[in-house]
Amino acid sequence: MNGTIERLETLELHTGLACDLRCTFCFRRGHVYEPQGGMLSRDRRRDAIDEFAAMDGRKLIVSGGLEPFSCPEATCDTIVRGRRAGLDVNVYSNAVAPALSRDDVRWTVADRATRVRFSIHAMHERTFRQIARPASPGATFQQAAENVRRVLASRPRAGGASVGVAFLVLPANAGELVEAAWFWRDMGVDFFDVRCDMAFGGSVGRTVQDALDAFRRQERSGALGPMRTHVRDLAQTEAPHAPECRAPQAKLVVDPFGLVWTCCRLAHPGLRPSWSRLGNLRTETLREVVARVHRRLPIRHCDACTWWEANYNLKAYQAVWPHLAAPASPQCPPPTQACT
Repeated sequence: MNGTIERLETLELHTGLACDLRCTFCFRRGHVYEPQGGMLSRDRRRDAIDEFAAMDGRKLIVSGGLEPFSCPEATCDTIVRGRRAGLDVNVYSNAVAPALSRDDVRWTVADRATRVRFSIHAMHERTFRQIARPASPGATFQQAAENVRRVLASRPRAGGASVGVAFLVLPANAGELVEAAWFWRDMGVDFFDVRCDMAFGGSVGRTVQDALDAFRRQERSGALGPMRTHVRDLAQTEAPHAPECRAPQAKLVVDPFGLVWTCCRLAHPGLRPSWSRLGNLRTETLREVVARVHRRLPIRHCDACTWWEANYNLKAYQAVWPHLAAPASPQCPPPTQACT
């Protein structure tokens, strides 16, 4: 894909520097941000949000790069500023951050965000520990569920954030998918997003697909009530490893140090090709970055997502489940060659 930014629709701000989980599937697991000349200041971050809104931007994503609520003040300030600018503010969290136990943080999330998605990929503590590999004793499924309940309870009677849960289907948790849907339905979440991002082979693949089929039967029967559901099963698409990527045309990602990238995967230290770094908001404005990209920077097609699936996620899965058959991913070049 060749092109430049035509209309900046989404701005993703990374406000977190740490995470209490080391999820086996996460392409940022074990990642530690290295200092890059200083953090993006609050005033600079606010200016970027206001500029984005003035450019008719629509969606502000507040995520951590790691966990956003590892830096709760920066995250809450970003949420409030985004809503004040008239943006749809989407917050992504793992639900176990200690800051979510604070009333002021929960109120900001519940009242000011547009949509809050908690990634919780288990229903039982043993499975949670196997998949999430917590780095702190307080990071448990019970704590995650309690934080979701508290955020729901903190919403105003009218309005407030749409709150839901994302569940990535893996061999270790496939048997818990329907139980998880019932659990979150009974708690009263607004949506439940199900993803299966890799094609597993053999009996493991059949187990995963059986779980997805059982979930779809629950959807069709109406047993999940008013909770909105969505299933993304890349194993069932015609080209699961080559989805259309609109990041180069419509999205920019800003890390905690103000560095601007074309997407969150290219911002990872494992890749970071020189052409994908678009600017630095500590020294220039968002308008200046976008104008420069418009004028002369070709944003190329890259194989970053495919590289991660073939080389990183596969190793992560097999570290936990060594008996797995290899997913149907192509052999990709190393990251130094992937983005050319």
